[in-house]
Amino acid sequence: MNINQKGFVNIILIIAVVVLIGVAGYFGWVRKSEPVVEQSPSTQTLTPTPQVSNNQPAPIPTPSGETTNWKTYRSELYGLEVSYPSDWSISLNRASKLSIAGFCSPATKSACKNYDGDIVLDLVNSSLSQEKFNQYCKTNFEQSGDYSKGIIENKVNYAICRLPGLETLFRGVYIFHNSFLFSIYRHPESSSPASYAVSEEDFEQILSTIKFIK
Repeated sequence: MNINQKGFVNIILIIAVVVLIGVAGYFGWVRKSEPVVEQSPSTQTLTPTPQVSNNQPAPIPTPSGETTNWKTYRSELYGLEVSYPSDWSISLNRASKLSIAGFCSPATKSACKNYDGDIVLDLVNSSLSQEKFNQYCKTNFEQSGDYSKGIIENKVNYAICRLPGLETLFRGVYIFHNSFLFSIYRHPESSSPASYAVSEEDFEQILSTIKFIK
């Protein structure tokens, strides 16, 4: 190979190297000039975990004086019912024709047949009008001289008259229904001083069970 041929080969090699360098530089420049797209991190939808409440509904208190297991006395003649505790007894053979029933607590149960009862239900009048009942209640109220009491309580199908006169010794109320006037009261064990085998709360509870069935 002569000198001219060697020089030509060298020139070709130099040109090839320059071309390679140029091509590499071009692609490098293009790569750098491309915009960089920032990939946003994947968004996770967080579903709130439902909270389970440990607060249970407050239990409904059972009434202290439950009457569902009580006995019930019914008078078909007067169309009334009254309930009393299951450990009580009842006396129906009353000495007075106006007396309907006597209810005896465990303290006086053994003497119930010969005892008026700790709570006594009597018939006072069998032909009384509503107007007369109102007058009767008012008259007794005025005679008692106690103007802080003596009211008429209207129930579903009957009325109650509370009189101070009945609270002196025989503590109770009058009940009016369909021309019948009844009295129900606590009978004292002794009168001097007055003492009762049945509390006022027990009396009111028995009073609350009265129903008229006709």
